[in-house]
Formats: sequence, C-alpha cells, structure tokens
Amino acid sequence: MKRVLTLACIAAIATGCTQNNIEHQMIRPIEKAHNIDAWHDTQAMAVTVDVNFGGQKMVDAANFIFETNGPRARMDMKDGTVVIFDGQEAYVSPASADPPGARFHVLTWPWFIVSPYKLRGEAVNLSELGHRPLDGHQHRTCKMTFDPGTGDAPDDWYILYRDLDNNRLVAQAYIVTFGQRKEIIVEDPHAVWYQDYRDVNGMPIPMQWSFWNWDAGRGGLVGDPIGSAKLSNAQFVTPAPDTFEVPKDARKLPVPNAG
Repeated sequence: MKRVLTLACIAAIATGCTQNNIEHQMIRPIEKAHNIDAWHDTQAMAVTVDVNFGGQKMVDAANFIFETNGPRARMDMKDGTVVIFDGQEAYVSPASADPPGARFHVLTWPWFIVSPYKLRGEAVNLSELGHRPLDGHQHRTCKMTFDPGTGDAPDDWYILYRDLDNNRLVAQAYIVTFGQRKEIIVEDPHAVWYQDYRDVNGMPIPMQWSFWNWDAGRGGLVGDPIGSAKLSNAQFVTPAPDTFEVPKDARKLPVPNAG
C-alpha cells in the first residue's frame, strides 16, 4: 500500500510540474503578448474574411461578427445568405440557401482568430511538447486537445507554436475531424501560419494567413503553401441585440455525418 501511495504522489507531483511549466512557458507569455486583459474588455469582433484553399475560393469576402468572450457567431455572405451560430446550433437563412460547409465556416475562422485567448477554456487540455522547428526557427510548442463531447469536433487537435522573440502564437498545426465518424477518422495534418500582425485596439491581429501541409518529422511545414486567408476591416464592436438571433426564414444546419 505504501508503494502504491508513493507512486501516486510522484505521479501527482509530475502532473503538477507539467501544468506549471505549460502555464509559464505557453499560457502566460501568449496571453500577455496578445493583451488578453484588453480582449476581455471587448464584446465582439467584426471582420471581413477571404479564404482560398486547395485552389478554390472557400470564403468570398464574408463579413463575420463573433463574440470575443462567448460562443456566438454570424457570417454574412456576399449573396445575402446569413449563417448564425447561436451558441447551441447553427442556422442558415434563407432556408432555401445551401452554401457549402456553412456550419464549418461560421465556427472555424473565428476560432483561428480567438484561439490565443482560449488557452484556459473549459474542456481544453494542454500538454507540453518542448521546442520544435518551424520554417527553420525553433518555437516553444504544446498540444491542445478537448474533452469528449466538446463542440462539433472533439477529436480535433492543435499544436501551438509560440514565437520565442515576441511570444505571439504564430502558427498552429491541426487536424479537421468535422463531419467524420469517430471510428473512421483520417488524420491529415495541416498548419496555419499567421503573418502581418496589425494593432487593433491594442491587440495584435494577424491579417494574412498561409496554410501548409504539416509533418512533425519533416520540420513542420512541408512543400509550398496550399491556401491563404486575408482579413480586413477588423474592429471591435458592440453587437446589436438581434445580431445573433435566428431569422424566421431559417433552417437548422446539422453536423454532417454525426453519430
């Protein structure tokens, strides 16, 4: 019994040391570099997003507005289609509209913006990975995973890269499991590399992103970029009371292949 208790104590101490190291090596430096205190004083961000991926236009100058400290998001497309996530479900209006990947888009692109501020989020788990190269330079890294049942894609994982000079979150490797059945998930890692940071009310927001194939064993980024994203008109706003309300002429967007 004494041996069992001793091993349990050692494991608890090791876990505590690991969490403390992540706190000091990743969470605090990133939060400070991204001015998390100012972020918490905001209500929502409005931004125009363009995304090209795999030679296709995935998002064409869509206007997003999303809560900075909450889950709700809205995407207004150029053709007048509106996609809303009300914190629980996603909807498209008009009901006759069928934009490809609407639920995915309204949730994914805001996440890539807010992720430096979500390191302490509920159901978020961080594990230390130490130093890893990216574009020939060393970065401090950790892996982010989620508790089962979290959001649309709890089996997603991210590897976060902290710049050793300015402490910003400058890249994330990730897999997309959205729409895949758990028993047949195929991991196809990519990475998003953030560039062209602009000051928006005291917070550094990356306005240009590039997407890459990613392989940990080959130094991170592989080959040439496979996509890009451009942000414009980024500003913090106070949303109107009805911003995230579901329009009357709307239909629910299910999670594809859920189950």
